[in-house]
Amino acid sequence: PALAGVGALTLGRLGGAAVLVGTTRRLLELAVAHATDRTQFGVPIGSFQAVRHRLVDVHVELEFARSAVWSAACEVEAGLPSAATSVLCAAVTARRAFALADRHCLQVHGGIGFTWEHPLHVHLKRGHTFAARSGTRRSLEALLGEQLLASVAGTPPGAPPRPAI
Repeated sequence: PALAGVGALTLGRLGGAAVLVGTTRRLLELAVAHATDRTQFGVPIGSFQAVRHRLVDVHVELEFARSAVWSAACEVEAGLPSAATSVLCAAVTARRAFALADRHCLQVHGGIGFTWEHPLHVHLKRGHTFAARSGTRRSLEALLGEQLLASVAGTPPGAPPRPAI
């Protein structure tokens, strides 16, 4: 019953954001495993500070996106009027986390991340597919900005702006 007031596009964005969070999590797991197993100069590459910083940055963005998706899902389930805005926020943060994981996890893997012998490429392709289906990050951010401004001004999203007096 609570989902009756939520549009299909909003539910699709929420599902896509959840998939991106899961994909980002898997990319991070693969990168951590690779950094633990791969050695350079006789030590695992995960012991190098530059590698650890990349992985921690991905972890922080992932947790931020995960909490945004959970929060949006709770708002959708409760039927709150702010659910559509929360879902857009979750979609934007999930895309940002995936984009960071895409860069950093592939960098940690090096050349093996591009090959068919390693599963990383499958998750990258899946993530890019879901990211492309939800629209560009800029378009989602613009839509989120419109919704936030409309909620502050008290006008419905998409309505023409009030004339200045």
